[in-house]
Amino acid sequence: MCTFLLFKPAEFPILGEKIMPKLKTADLYLSSFLKARGARLTHMSRVGPQVNFEFEDPDLNELVTSFYDNGPVPVMDFTTSLRALRGALQNVPREGDR
Repeated sequence: MCTFLLFKPAEFPILGEKIMPKLKTADLYLSSFLKARGARLTHMSRVGPQVNFEFEDPDLNELVTSFYDNGPVPVMDFTTSLRALRGALQNVPREGDR
């Protein structure tokens, strides 16, 4: 499951600031791909048994399209990102535990 906010950074300025495209997903492999390709992981949250990953990147729409088009990513970068995210899953608190 993915939640997209699809717009380019310059389309919706708020008080002179640019809004960055954001993505919220529970897909561990998409998240690993995005992290390996340089997207910024901004937040992780647990909803029941599911962990959601939130990303920001000016090229986020293109990165997600690249993932679903079987785009290139260095294998070691992807593997390192996957391992890091799997390890971080253990540290994401459940909603009532904060």
